[in-house]
Amino acid sequence: MFRKSLDWFCVLMLSLVLLNSCGTKSDSVVTTVDTITDAQTADAYLQALYSSMISKTLFSDVYLFMPLLYSDQAKYTGSQNVSWKEASNFDITADNSLLRTMFTDLYTINNSITFFLNNVDTTTDVTLTDDVKAGLFGEARAIRGVLYFYLTNFWGEVPILNNEDNSQVDSLVTNATTQELFDQMEADLIFGAENISKNTLNSGARRINEYVAKALLARLYLYYGDYENALLYAEEVINNSGSTLEPFIDNIYSINSSENIWYLKENSDDESLAVWFLQTFAGGQNVVRPRTVDYFETDDLRKSVALSEPGTTVLKYKDISFNSDPLYLVRLSELYLIAAEAAAKKATPDFVTASGYLNALRDRAGLDDITLNSSNVDDVLLKERSAELCFEGAHRWFDLKRLDKDVEVLGSLGYTATDEFWPFPTFFLESFPSLNQNDGY
Repeated sequence: MFRKSLDWFCVLMLSLVLLNSCGTKSDSVVTTVDTITDAQTADAYLQALYSSMISKTLFSDVYLFMPLLYSDQAKYTGSQNVSWKEASNFDITADNSLLRTMFTDLYTINNSITFFLNNVDTTTDVTLTDDVKAGLFGEARAIRGVLYFYLTNFWGEVPILNNEDNSQVDSLVTNATTQELFDQMEADLIFGAENISKNTLNSGARRINEYVAKALLARLYLYYGDYENALLYAEEVINNSGSTLEPFIDNIYSINSSENIWYLKENSDDESLAVWFLQTFAGGQNVVRPRTVDYFETDDLRKSVALSEPGTTVLKYKDISFNSDPLYLVRLSELYLIAAEAAAKKATPDFVTASGYLNALRDRAGLDDITLNSSNVDDVLLKERSAELCFEGAHRWFDLKRLDKDVEVLGSLGYTATDEFWPFPTFFLESFPSLNQNDGY
């Protein structure tokens, strides 16, 4: 029975992998299941996965639009996109077509990774040395760690479908526990951090490298309350990645910013991200909620490069004509904020170090320094994260949830405690009858 589901997934996988990856010499199109024959084709397959991730039905919606609408950042004012309307009203259903697509695509790429790991492992070409294989495995597993990070934060206790011998039975697939999901994400990202550099073909800003994996580990540990490790990995990235805080305020949110650690970029012929934030497009579809302006203090220089006056149009995505705006997945400023929070919350708090990381960002924004302490750390850093990372995906909603402030802050907009996670799509529950639906659906 599971093989029938796997075959269905494989069809979807091929539809995603049959995308051209962008531009570099080693890019290729993965077209058949037997194309992984050496290091070059294996590397090309991984590059095709990134093209799948940037598809407009996956990361553009998973990472950007849906979580922006499902918070207090943006509101959908159009009428044609029912999926966006449900998100904007905190009324998502198990039959939401966009969520179905997002959920399916995440698991499809996960299944592509299982295929990749199996095939690279059994390929004996001379170019696939043990080190090269370890590097390829590290990158693939790090991508899987990213997929499950979003699956767990959006849908909660999702099933782990990585069984490489395809022996899972549909009726026996159940929700994984929070600990099981954390253990897998941690193991995948650690393996990635330790091995990706062994694949010398890995290059380019859109690919996960050693320091991207370490940045993702810092984020993972922060979310799960392991502040010592969050600080350890955040400082490793801050001190050794080669990225630096962008000194020019006008260049912070740019594909050329010195603090970009990982981003994905759509193809130039795709519809631009910017167009969806124009109030004049399609009757003003995604508009900034008024309270977003309050993220910024009066003299915060970031406001002028993030939002237009009086704070109604998003400026982080502004290239309507050539679609050069990236999806910012990890920026160095987030690592400063992770380090600040982790230093303040670890077993032996270090508020001097925490305040130093915070004020490095505030100084750049033209704001006065703040001294963190045990009573103000959550409120100060939540506001700072909201200003620095606004409109960069799910940061705001995830932060509110992990700090247990989601109902308090979003309740007046219609959000309730059972909105903490989205519903599993109806088709998925029908395929795996032992799964439990999330509360409230």
